[in-house]
Amino acid sequence: MSPLSIAAIVLGVIGAVLVLAGLRALWQARIFRFTLQTLSGLLLLAGGLLAGGIAIGVQGYQALVREEPVATIRLIPKGKQRFEAQFTFPDARKQSFELSGDEFYVDAHILKWTPYANMIGL
Repeated sequence: MSPLSIAAIVLGVIGAVLVLAGLRALWQARIFRFTLQTLSGLLLLAGGLLAGGIAIGVQGYQALVREEPVATIRLIPKGKQRFEAQFTFPDARKQSFELSGDEFYVDAHILKWTPYANMIGL
């Protein structure tokens, strides 16, 4: 859970408790306490709703722009114009290649889904 989600829950619970306490004060005919507790509770509920809305918006945005690394490449010099390229993949699999020369070129075909495809988990 994100900090905004936790803040939304905490503010919502405290706000609901204060609104209920305000209604109890109204039942006991304490108008000033009713007004103070109800307004405080409604303000905290509004803050909780705002934090929850922002948390949902951020989560939706992250789903639209999600990217994942394909591999981490590490080049280790082994001598004059000789290198070892170590590829580490997300599943912790490793693969090494011996390279000769001093110019390297990495090429990739990048598959970028549309935002709606990202939202459904592709």
